Amino acid sequence: MYIFRHYGNERYYNVDDFPYIRIVSGKTYTGRKKIEYFDTFLTFDIESTSTVYQDEYIGYMYIWQACLGSSDGSWRYAVHGRTWFEWLEFKRKIEQMFAADNEHRIVCYVHNLSFEYQFLRSIDPFSSTFATDKRKVLKATSGGMEFRCSYKLSNMSLDKFCKYTGATHKKATEYFDYSKIRTPETLFTELEMWYTFCDVMGLHEAICKLLEEDTLATIPMTSTGYVRRDCRNAMKKNPKNWAWFKKCAMTPLVYELILEANRGGDTHANRHYAGQILEDVDNYDFSSSYPFSMCCMYYPVTRFTKISTVRSEGDLKLYLDRKCCLFRIHFRNLRIKHGVTNPYISFSKCYDYNSRKTALYNGRVLSSPVIGMTLTELDYDIIQQEYDWDECAVSEFHVADRGMLPKEIREVIIQYYVHKTSLKAVDEYLYAKDKNKLNGIFGMAFTNPIHSTYYISSDGEWTEEKPDIAKALKEYSTNRNNFLPYVVGTYTTAHARHNLRDMIHIAGDGNAYNDTDSTKVWGVDISEEVTLYNKKVQALAEQYGAYADDRKGVRHYMGVAEQEKSYKYFRTWGAKKYAYIQDGELHLTLAGVDKKKGAAQLSSLSDFRLGKIFLPDCGRRTVRYNDWQNARYITVDGCTFLTGAGVHMENGTYELGVTDEFLEKLDFSLDYLNEL
Repeated sequence: MYIFRHYGNERYYNVDDFPYIRIVSGKTYTGRKKIEYFDTFLTFDIESTSTVYQDEYIGYMYIWQACLGSSDGSWRYAVHGRTWFEWLEFKRKIEQMFAADNEHRIVCYVHNLSFEYQFLRSIDPFSSTFATDKRKVLKATSGGMEFRCSYKLSNMSLDKFCKYTGATHKKATEYFDYSKIRTPETLFTELEMWYTFCDVMGLHEAICKLLEEDTLATIPMTSTGYVRRDCRNAMKKNPKNWAWFKKCAMTPLVYELILEANRGGDTHANRHYAGQILEDVDNYDFSSSYPFSMCCMYYPVTRFTKISTVRSEGDLKLYLDRKCCLFRIHFRNLRIKHGVTNPYISFSKCYDYNSRKTALYNGRVLSSPVIGMTLTELDYDIIQQEYDWDECAVSEFHVADRGMLPKEIREVIIQYYVHKTSLKAVDEYLYAKDKNKLNGIFGMAFTNPIHSTYYISSDGEWTEEKPDIAKALKEYSTNRNNFLPYVVGTYTTAHARHNLRDMIHIAGDGNAYNDTDSTKVWGVDISEEVTLYNKKVQALAEQYGAYADDRKGVRHYMGVAEQEKSYKYFRTWGAKKYAYIQDGELHLTLAGVDKKKGAAQLSSLSDFRLGKIFLPDCGRRTVRYNDWQNARYITVDGCTFLTGAGVHMENGTYELGVTDEFLEKLDFSLDYLNEL
């Protein structure tokens, strides 16, 4: 048993020495469903080891740590233990002192609750769980303790969250070796204990910073919750907004069309340049692309209604030019136009095709004898600029009137932008706060309002229970807490893709790579064209107030294409696979690989090649779950202890590769690639 440790004036207690007698419950706050929350809250964390036990991949806890303190930060105490029995004893004592139960709860924040939940589920079963997907837990209740996910609240790593909020205790990763096999009897160095201490103390301090403007009953569950609350309060000021929301109610068919039409950011590489090392590459980024769309672009402002009179492409064009449109369309003999190097149509969003006769490049359609998809008029406009076809047939054609989003929601977005712009280089915390809110606008708009229910069944497996769509849509459209039609997210991303395509078309064959709100340009100077494009955007931004002046009086506009620092050298192998040299330093973006750790394993840009193997310390992890329903004793390195369900993690390698169809479309041979 560890006795408490001293860190200056701070003490790190064990379960027996914890100063329970000093704890004052303080105030309570009433939340939803009349649940009362104590003004005191916990932060909790575990450290775990992954191993193979009796031919099974398992993970087990060997130390837990917690911090209990007031919401105003006036007092806090940290505690640790080495066994689950100690945690259960500590939890029982705290619940007893507060007289906590299901109606009177102590909040416990965990940074990435989904991880700790897996370990706790068979040790101290939860009475209720709210998950957004299988193994993605947002909130769970056990006895009188409500566990919440602080990662979902902050949308940041613990290290960034502590720095962002100005917490005194920062994550001390440099003092801890995660790969070391430990048990509950493994001795810790002082620095290792300091690491565990900082994790829960820093998180408590960070949460307290957020609670300066909230209580434990009002604080949102997620980072987008702040945005949603601000927008909801603004929208409620005008009764007409509720009438507008109801008017835009979805039928099950329209909801299905929206799901089919939904696409995220447009990320792709020019097949003429993929794999090549390009020199002097310009870099353009759109300023606040999604907020600009919401402030300055049109949206559906009425219910989508079915039109049965579209019998020709002429009829189609009349509606496409004047209305918001959602429709299914089938093309016959679709083929990409000559000179288009960055195809738009994503194969993953297509249906009714012959896969053997459909030509692809990195997941994008080059040609197909017949293929179907669901589009908005914005997507169709891009497709007709980039593809030819012999015939097309439209079905389930739905239209709605166009208009601007309510001014109340646009004013909130502009307010975020103004605050962010004025606070840059002045107040780092408030600047980051408004920047996060501005970025959260899209998350709010694109969130699917119809959710499945996820729970752990009697056999210990995660189970999905799908909703009754018609019933769920009716409940959604009549709930006064809702205010933003789901299709707004669809059109936000569609406008952003359309604006990005404008930039891609300006660059022409010089567009080397694009990702959501940025494009990399090589071999051509498009500065004059970009200036003309930005003048149009600025005029639109001025019209709708989508701009802000910084402290020096310089005006900044949403939606403009800003030229960022160029790359000396650039190389890409497709979406989310590129490396570049800037100011003599090599940078890497590779999905699944840590940017800094991965870049450190590249000797040069030539080393960023097909077949390159990034070693286990590149940040890539393999995750396996053991779903033991009941706790059991195991023995590791002579130490016998209680454990249950868990997570097994191990560092993995990553081999850089592409598909065969990708290689087939490159402008040079594989032999050439191997010589680089």
